[in-house]
Amino acid sequence: MHLSFKELKGVTRLFSDYLYSFANLAEFFNGDYRELSSFQDILEQIKAKDYPRKLLVQILADQNQKFGASPRTLANIEALKDESCYVVFTGQQIGLLGGPLYTLYKSLTAIKLSEKLSWQLGIKVVPIFWMATDDHDFAEINHIFFVDRQNSLVKLEYQPEKDWQGWPSAQIILDQNISRTFEILSSSCREAGYTKPVLEKLSQFYSAGQPYYLAFARWMNHILGQYGLIFLNPADPQFK
Repeated sequence: MHLSFKELKGVTRLFSDYLYSFANLAEFFNGDYRELSSFQDILEQIKAKDYPRKLLVQILADQNQKFGASPRTLANIEALKDESCYVVFTGQQIGLLGGPLYTLYKSLTAIKLSEKLSWQLGIKVVPIFWMATDDHDFAEINHIFFVDRQNSLVKLEYQPEKDWQGWPSAQIILDQNISRTFEILSSSCREAGYTKPVLEKLSQFYSAGQPYYLAFARWMNHILGQYGLIFLNPADPQFK
């Protein structure tokens, strides 16, 4: 069954036009995402500029090794030394246990688009995920929603001892209260064959004493590293 977004309640005209009537919005965007020519135009714009590629590669390699990057990811980083290598960027705030599901969708979209453009344009294109670690709205990243055993949508919130609201998320350190978060989740979520190993792996990354962004990066690398996704922490002083 094919379901159009037009059939869903609450869809804004802006979103609908972006998908189905792009001409109505074209003046606000740097090209039509559905047309290969748009990407070719951007390619020419990038070619006309110089970038500190070697330094960028060094920073990304240092960061991603700490994130537990796969050999494929490290190879993608190394490829950025070549001026004929390009990037598809996506990004999102870091989040509790990986954050909302659309974070995963955005990551997969960047991976698939980089593969598609590599094939269509005959060049090397790699995906990068920009972790919004300078964001300082803790109330937006301290919770997730999940369906519990009673088939109800439940909000799971991490409540640390320190009030991190207003702090850059790059500076947040998980404390012992993260264990309570896992206790609530494990006692309430539906059980399946994958439930226990997933929770065990998550608890390894999201543990007391870990920087919040590092827990997020390691978990995302665990599930997506095989596809070569590169992660960037823009709060890194060397990168700034």
